[in-house]
Amino acid sequence: MYDHNNIFAKIIREEYKNGIDLIIANNVVAHVPNVNDFMRGIEKCLAENGIATLEFPHLYQLVRHNQFDTIYQEHYSYFSLKSIERVIKRANLKIIEEYLDVTIIARGGSLQINGNKKNLENCKECFTLLQIGK
Repeated sequence: MYDHNNIFAKIIREEYKNGIDLIIANNVVAHVPNVNDFMRGIEKCLAENGIATLEFPHLYQLVRHNQFDTIYQEHYSYFSLKSIERVIKRANLKIIEEYLDVTIIARGGSLQINGNKKNLENCKECFTLLQIGK
């Protein structure tokens, strides 16, 4: 299988030798055909103390509220907290915070995951940036 995101990550790391401090992928993950490859690419692009934030439709809320009409053909996958935890762990990342946004409950709500390579204590400066949006 062709490893698109690892190739992209190598290009990014050539440009940003120390990695990227903050990667935001809101409403991206569901559109990615190979989410494991995508997450490995994110891990390779992140600085040691960097944060990746992902937001995507929350499968549990979609099923709970019987909102199957919100399933779109362009989405390759839908994630619950447990399933995205497995994907993130496979990419050697850790979840440091999860946040359920139910303001868009008509579409099932969305789940925001903030993760990094280590733990929250190693990236307080980046984490502070994420608080601005809440």
